[in-house]
Amino acid sequence: MSNGYLGGRNLFCCLAVCPLLVADGGSFLQPLIFQLLSCQKHRPRSKRIVAQPQISSFWWRLGPHILLQRVSKKLPPPTLLLKHPTWATRMTAGTQNIYQIMKLPLDIWLLTLQDMATEGDLEGLFHVAQTSRTLAHFALQLLYEHLPSTGSGDGASVIIRSMWWRSVIMSILGQTSQPYYAFVKVLSLFSLYCHLLDFNSTTQVRLSGCTGPELRDAFFSYPLQAVKIQDGKGRLDAGAVVVQVANLLSKRLQATGAAHDDATTLSVLERTNLPTGNWPEWASRPARLTSLSVRPIDSLSGDLARAIRKACPRFKELEWRDSSEFSSDKTAGEFIQNLAPNSLVSFQVFWNISVGPEIIQALGSQIMSLRHLGLPRLQNPALEALPLVGPLVGLKSFKLGFGWELPSMVPAGDIRQTIISWMKQQVSLKEFELEYYEETIEFVQELLGGLEKTKLESLTICQDYGSIASLSSQDQIRLYDEVGKQTALRSLCLSDDYEVLEEEDYPAVLDETQPQQLALANALALLTELRSLKISSPMSYRAFTSLSFRTARKTAGKTAGNTAPSGSKT
Repeated sequence: MSNGYLGGRNLFCCLAVCPLLVADGGSFLQPLIFQLLSCQKHRPRSKRIVAQPQISSFWWRLGPHILLQRVSKKLPPPTLLLKHPTWATRMTAGTQNIYQIMKLPLDIWLLTLQDMATEGDLEGLFHVAQTSRTLAHFALQLLYEHLPSTGSGDGASVIIRSMWWRSVIMSILGQTSQPYYAFVKVLSLFSLYCHLLDFNSTTQVRLSGCTGPELRDAFFSYPLQAVKIQDGKGRLDAGAVVVQVANLLSKRLQATGAAHDDATTLSVLERTNLPTGNWPEWASRPARLTSLSVRPIDSLSGDLARAIRKACPRFKELEWRDSSEFSSDKTAGEFIQNLAPNSLVSFQVFWNISVGPEIIQALGSQIMSLRHLGLPRLQNPALEALPLVGPLVGLKSFKLGFGWELPSMVPAGDIRQTIISWMKQQVSLKEFELEYYEETIEFVQELLGGLEKTKLESLTICQDYGSIASLSSQDQIRLYDEVGKQTALRSLCLSDDYEVLEEEDYPAVLDETQPQQLALANALALLTELRSLKISSPMSYRAFTSLSFRTARKTAGKTAGNTAPSGSKT
């Protein structure tokens, strides 16, 4: 979006579901069409919509006269545009001609649609959906699977999300020709909650020329009046609306799954700030539910886990976001313990969340199935409980971090050795991400040393509130030496918060005589399988040229058929 109008590609993304909404009670399209037509007066005269190839055919089917008229008193109001008598027939006639010309086997079309979905080509999916009803079913299914329900918050994304949610809710009520609700894979109730809050805004810039109440009235026009709930002040009650939509959706998913052998595709459910009493009922109804993303964690409970265990045999992923309540560990531990044993494949904790010992101990019931584990901000009690879990025989990726409080940053010596021994048992580990503070660098070095025989393929080392370059020379050299021992690495990331360095520290960092700079180059030269490298701290010119020289010699030795003398060090 620029200069007050929607650009060609953003415009087409907004139109991606317009025909669907016009055919399915598209009164919500009125403010959108008004915005798209009225914004032409801000465009340069040399750039008319007719010259946009990706959208001209669509608008031409609406009626050629619409393209040629500028916004004036002669332009019909949006209500008349929606009721244009020839729009549907022109759309059908034009698309059927395309389909007759390109007569391809259905299998070829389906492969093409899958490729479009993989590449994120929403425009292509939209075009194919117009060719025939048969292809529309497959194209729309992929479109609703991949069309994002969240956005950046600008006017275009607000309109896209409004159209997306309106069509989904209308399909729940049985007012659409296609069951859009059954196509959705990722349903974010949090996104709907935030989007409904936008309707209470009176800001016009953010909502692309329309105020929140105007979009609200269009969104909740027929047949969505039943789900419009307002508080005592006449403002939209976003929480109550989300609860009602979730109830309707879960019941429809349950009925559809029972009638069509679990034909729904919903697999990821996200929620936040909603009543916990309804949560077990919502999560247990979609039989194909595989992932759950919660914030805050107090929405987890043993009752919810038992409901999922009974009704959702495919459930395998749990994400915990946006909470720092250490007291909630007990409820989360109960949730994990009441899941089916060895059914959880991924448990990821995000952001500044302190994981306690109850959750760590509960993971002991999932040791055979866990493949991906993310545990940032572990404090000493949780670190002590980590070895009690036992070896995770199939663990592929592991993210480990340390707690905030200074007293808990440095584990005691016996705890270190216990954790290092436990890490050595993770023989299948391929990806390791480590977040640390400057006070824990010694433990980090010992931990990497314990993984010398583990053939890691990806390693990420990140220092919070500091920089690797701010460590002492000896600490840096030892850290780089341990990294150089992971000769099977294909991806390496040495990331830090480099902005915390003072300006006077930069000359020391770039000093070509510093041995840690050459130590880093030596370590990287040993990683012969490395394909991806990210270093946030700057390297001196001498270290960089040394690395380039060593890498060139190593490559030359390989291309020459390993003709380098035995025992020579490159």
